[in-house]
Amino acid sequence: MRRARPFIVAAAVATALALSQGCSMDKHMEKMDDNTSRMANELAGYRDYVKTLTEQMKVLADSLSMLQKMSTPMFAMVMSKLSEQPPASTPDIDDVLKGTPKPTQPDATEGPQK
Repeated sequence: MRRARPFIVAAAVATALALSQGCSMDKHMEKMDDNTSRMANELAGYRDYVKTLTEQMKVLADSLSMLQKMSTPMFAMVMSKLSEQPPASTPDIDDVLKGTPKPTQPDATEGPQK
């Protein structure tokens, strides 16, 4: 009978540990479910965010493409006009700020141009 007593004590301790582990396991599984649900919600939020960013990037790419199509001919036109002839004269800054620039006239002290 003496030998049976340690076995009974060991079985009781093992049963108590198993039961306490079971309660802890249920709580652990509930926490895992909560974490999984939270992560799934965050992932759905990130998917929406990436979808919005993708749409905005498409709009930006279309705008840049349109700008390039418009600016290339304008740039070519401006550069061709600049290369055709140099500017005759640079207007005075005061005339530019006032509005219409004054026409430049030859100075009366210089005399007629030859």
